[in-house]
Amino acid sequence: MFKSLIIQLMDPVNQVLLLLAAGLIIYLKNKLNKTPVGKKPIWLFTIAFVWLSLCSQTWFSHILMVPLQRYSENHQVTNNHNSKQEMIFVLGGYYANYPDYPQASNFSPNSLQRLVHAYSLFKAKGCSIVVTGGYFLGTTDKSYAYFAKQFLISLGVPKEKIISIDEGTNSLEEIVSLTTHIDSSIKLTVISNASHIKRLDYLLKHNTDYQYSFSSVGQTPLELGDQGWFLTAYYNLEKSAEALYEYAALLKMLMQHIFKQTD
Repeated sequence: MFKSLIIQLMDPVNQVLLLLAAGLIIYLKNKLNKTPVGKKPIWLFTIAFVWLSLCSQTWFSHILMVPLQRYSENHQVTNNHNSKQEMIFVLGGYYANYPDYPQASNFSPNSLQRLVHAYSLFKAKGCSIVVTGGYFLGTTDKSYAYFAKQFLISLGVPKEKIISIDEGTNSLEEIVSLTTHIDSSIKLTVISNASHIKRLDYLLKHNTDYQYSFSSVGQTPLELGDQGWFLTAYYNLEKSAEALYEYAALLKMLMQHIFKQTD
C-alpha cells in the first residue's frame, strides 16, 4: 500500500495535479474569506506547468535516466560460460490477474521484459531461474512468484529448472529471502531494469555473500537520433517517473545507512 502510494507520488502528472489542487484550494479559500488572492496560486500553477513541460521532454528525462543507466552499463554480465553453480535471479514486479486476458497482458511492461529476458538467458546458458515475489498483488491469494513461474513454463522453461520463492514485497525483502533458499556459493545473473541496478548492487553487496553480475532490461536510448531534443511524449513522463522513483529509493537507502551508522 505504502509502496504504491510512493510510486503514484513520483509520477510527474500526479505531482502536477497536486500542485494545481493546492493552488486552487488557496485561491478558493481566499475568495471565500474575501481576502487578497496573493501570488501563491499563481506560483503553484506556474511551477506545475514548468515541471510538466520539463518531464515531458526527451532531453530532460534523459538527464534523469543517464546516471542510473550508465551505472547499469558498467555492471553487466562478464561471463557467458555454462555452469551448474550459476542461476538467473529475476526480481519481482506486478501482475494484474485478469483471468480472461492473455497471461502476458497481466504483467506490467517491466515485469514482462524481465521474464522474457530470463527465458532468453536460460536458452543461452541452460542454468536454473529463481523468481521471487510474495503476496502483495491484492487481487489474488497467489504470489507474484507463482505467476512468474507459470509464465516461464508457458515459454518453454522446464518447471524443474525454476525455483519459485513466494516471499518479498520489495527488493530488500526479495534479496533476503533469496539468502535463505539459495546457497551463497551460487553465482547469480541478476535481471532487473537498468534504472534499478545501482540500488540492487548496494543491496546485494551489503546483505549477501553472492558473486553476481547484472543483465538489465528497459534501457532508455541515450542517443536521441531523429527524435529531436524537444519531443513531447508521454513516454518521457513515464521515464521521468521511473527515474524519480529510483532517486527517492536511493535517498531512502542512503538515509537508512547514515542512521544505521550513527546507532
